[in-house]
Amino acid sequence: MRMNPMWSRLKVTSLALVTLAVLLAMMTGCLSRAKRVTDETPLDTETVVMKDMAVTTNVALYKEWSEDVNGMLKAHIILRNKRNTTVKLEIKTIFKDDQGVPLETVSDTWHPIMILSNEDYHYEKLCPVPGAASYQFLVKTAGK
Repeated sequence: MRMNPMWSRLKVTSLALVTLAVLLAMMTGCLSRAKRVTDETPLDTETVVMKDMAVTTNVALYKEWSEDVNGMLKAHIILRNKRNTTVKLEIKTIFKDDQGVPLETVSDTWHPIMILSNEDYHYEKLCPVPGAASYQFLVKTAGK
């Protein structure tokens, strides 16, 4: 018994759509949204904090990690621009001791970055003083 060619094309199209949906779900599954806070929200143990809604809407947290470099903590973050336009941000890194107390460093400033349309941006920061046990990235829209 022969199958109707129209039915056969419909099955192939359906299979292709399901495969595409599964692949898309797998690719976007590795992205996550960082916690959004306001000025009234106490900074807690989150390692990446988005300071405004524009950042949480336009940027996804792709990956973060830290490493020891000659006894100093080096923190890394990869942000992914989800928009078709360039996103301008500022990042501040806070290093903390083993008790969770922020360390005073000379480099406690906001650093401007630009992430091109639909691109990833790798930002890294080495703690300039010894004794850092953890870190926190604060991310905001430039100029806010």
